[in-house]
Parts: sequence; C-alpha cells; structure tokens
Amino acid sequence: MNSDGYKYYSHSPQEWEKIDSQKNPKKPKRPFGRVNLILGINFAAILAIFLIYFGFSGSNTVKVNSLAKVGDFQIYITSPKENYLSGEPLNFYVYLSNLSSSSKTFDIYSFSLKITGNSTPVYVFNTSEVIKSEIGPNSTILLYELKKDTNLSNLKPGEYTAKILMNFDGKIVSIEKTFKYSSVIFASINSPDDFFIEGQRADLNLYVQNNTPNMVNLNIDNISFTIFTSNKKVLNSQNITVNSIFPVQSGQQALIYNYKTIPLNAGNYYLSAVISGSQDLSATSVISVINKSDLSDISGIKIISDIPLYVNRNTPASFSISLANNDLFSKKYVVLNSLTIIVKKGNIELYRFYNDKSHNIIINPGGVRLLLDSKSWQTITFPSTGTYDFEVIAKIGDQFINYNKKIQSL
Repeated sequence: MNSDGYKYYSHSPQEWEKIDSQKNPKKPKRPFGRVNLILGINFAAILAIFLIYFGFSGSNTVKVNSLAKVGDFQIYITSPKENYLSGEPLNFYVYLSNLSSSSKTFDIYSFSLKITGNSTPVYVFNTSEVIKSEIGPNSTILLYELKKDTNLSNLKPGEYTAKILMNFDGKIVSIEKTFKYSSVIFASINSPDDFFIEGQRADLNLYVQNNTPNMVNLNIDNISFTIFTSNKKVLNSQNITVNSIFPVQSGQQALIYNYKTIPLNAGNYYLSAVISGSQDLSATSVISVINKSDLSDISGIKIISDIPLYVNRNTPASFSISLANNDLFSKKYVVLNSLTIIVKKGNIELYRFYNDKSHNIIINPGGVRLLLDSKSWQTITFPSTGTYDFEVIAKIGDQFINYNKKIQSL
C-alpha cells in the first residue's frame, strides 16, 4: 500500500510507466492468482490471461471508447450508472456478443484492467492463462464483473476511468468507460407505505444520507415540519427541538426523526422538513391519502420475477419479485398482507421466506412495483443438478395470487 492508501494488486505506478514505455510487451512468467472472468449464462469462471500495456499500437489494434467490434464479435462495457455518490460501490460489466447466426469459437490470450483517478491507479487486475471457448448464435455472455472481484466503495470525489485491454483472437482490443463520483450529504423522507387511508396519521421517517468519503457527526438543533396542499395552502406546521449529534458513516444513512402527521382527508399532500444545525438540509415528500372504498382487488395484478430458468449448481442465484399492473388506465391501491417464497426439489423444501407485515402498495397503470430484491434478503443456491420448484404467494387483502416457475440446476 502506498502513501495515498491505495492497494496495488499487480504493479506500482512506476512499473506501469515502465510497461507503457515498451512497444513489444512480453507475457509475464507468473500467473495472477485472483480470477473473476465469467463466461456463459451459468457464470462459470474463466481463468485468463497476461498483462499487456494500455498504450499498445499496431496494425491489429482495435480502439474505441466503451465498445469494440472484432469480426463477428462485439465487446463492450456497461454499468448500472455513470454518476456515483461517495460510499456507493463502483460496478461495471464486460460483455461479449456473437453477432452472427452461427456458433463461433474464440480465444482470449490476455485480459487486463486498470482503474485510474487523477492519473493515479486505484485498482489493477490481470490474469495469465489462455482461454478457448464458444458462444452460440446471436448470443451474449458476461466476461467480467467488477464487484465479483473487488469492492471499490470509498473512492474520493472526482472522475475515474476503467481501461480494459485484451488480446482477442489475435486482435488487441482496448475499451474504456468513465465514471464520476460526487460528495454530498442530503435528507430524505420515506415510508414503508405508498399511501394511507383517510383519517389515518401518515407515518414517515426523516433520514440523512452521508455520501462523502468520511464519517460525519451531524449536529441537529431543530427540525421544522410543514404539511401543505398542491396549491401551497399550509395545513399544519410543527417545530421540534432536537439538540442531538448523529454519527453517520460514509455511504450510510441515519434515522433522524419519525414523524406522524395529523389525520388527513382523501387527497394528495406534501410534507416538507427543514433541518437546522451543523448542516442545513431539507427534504419534501408526497403523501397520498385515499378512501377505504378505493382499495383495489387482485384483478389485473400478477406476480413477476426475473429468477433465471437455468442456474449453475452451488452458485448463488439473485432475483427480484414485483407486482405488475396489467390495467393500462388505472392505478391499483392494494394492501399486501403477506409474502411467501418457497423453493423445493420434489417434496423436499430447501428455502422458505415469509413476511406478514402489511404494506400499502401503489402500482401505476401498466407499471411494476418492486417487492423484494434477493440482494437485500439472502442468497439462494441450488445444491444439486435437477429441477426445482420456485413459488411465490402474495396475500392482497383477503385474496391470494401465485407465481410458479421450474428452475433447472446444471
């Protein structure tokens, strides 16, 4: 680790400069031990490859920004976002697509990654073993995912560039993508419920999110809450003395106050919160209130999930579960009273998840409302090959809807 606190997993900046000055790179003698190249829908790890410097030039070089085309193949980088807040983990994917209508074989002779910020390397990765594989017609496979290899979540504010170099079928492919990190502290108002019933007190939580590289001790003197209508008519205002210090870790949020409104009639309202103290912050949230008679039944509502049809044995499978509204013209206001997830093989039950806490859910016309993401729940693996039953049961009001899928473990 150098004086700036960065780890060098392969070469120091001085060694990179030496490598960059060479025009005829040589294959390292020792392979790099950490491997995280991924191939195919089953995410099987690829062991690859030796380091070639990033400034390579020659007749076989293919250079573009985040996408390169080599014959019938296309190699590209994609990511969930390009603008990150400090504390959020950086992630991106490298994909390989076969653009032809027939299966193609390919060889990967090298793969290297270097992430830099302000011309300083913050992460370097390379492996050393030749890969020979095949991809089906008009298919796309995942070659590499950053978060599987490392967790870069405490990057300083600024601009970062991920550069990838690979020798693909004898062509030197160079692709790159730029990301930005910002440092900010902000407030937000959230509730587990999307709406409330007329006459209820809306229950909302005020949070402060710390997206800076360091922990902050937030000194809050007081909070002013105001409820107003869409035409800015004030219905209620309250000033609350706090005089407390809230330590908030980098990338984390802290619950500052749980606020319950006055009972409200049906309609849409706004709640604003103004925080005074060492940081002056504010947040606004919409409050939807409906008549109990406006609650929807399950007609037009179905459960959907993106759990894959084929999984690799003993490999964690991630998935999400949502409610979809097939009605293209009307919102659905439903009370989700329970959610059950069951995974079985034959008569043997492997997993059961059950949550009976009620939530008021709004599903927009033709829209989808996320209920659960397995990343925030638990990891499911399929311990042996064969067919598994994946079942989801949602209780909405006094009615039930089901979702069933057969999963093949390979």
